[in-house]
Amino acid sequence: MMKLCWIHDDSEQAREQYGFLTQTCGYIDFESRGRLCLTGEDRKAFLHGQVTQDVKNLAAGTGTFSALADGKGKIQADLNIFCLTDELLLDFDAGLTDMVKQRLERYLVSEDVDIIDPSEFYTMVSLQGPQAVEAL
Repeated sequence: MMKLCWIHDDSEQAREQYGFLTQTCGYIDFESRGRLCLTGEDRKAFLHGQVTQDVKNLAAGTGTFSALADGKGKIQADLNIFCLTDELLLDFDAGLTDMVKQRLERYLVSEDVDIIDPSEFYTMVSLQGPQAVEAL
């Protein structure tokens, strides 16, 4: 039976955990990261105008790394953007949820977009390593 290991950023057992990632499977909990979801018909067009990457052409099941910029092009946060079937999931550094949400709401005028904090509905985890598919 395959042994799984919980990966902690501050673990003293980093060498053992690295072994799980490279030889079997490691489980990484991203619960502490910030997340927001954008829903509504205009979600792609709206976010496309707020970030540095092409969001309009993202297909469901794909994603991109991007930066959230202000009106003068100054980067306010870096984002992982995941295109799901009916929403865009934004993943970013912990502690930035309020700032990112306020920044997006500031430029939301008449678009059909809702900004939702999904943390009460689901979390983010990652299985990594050569046996990740088998573990899943």
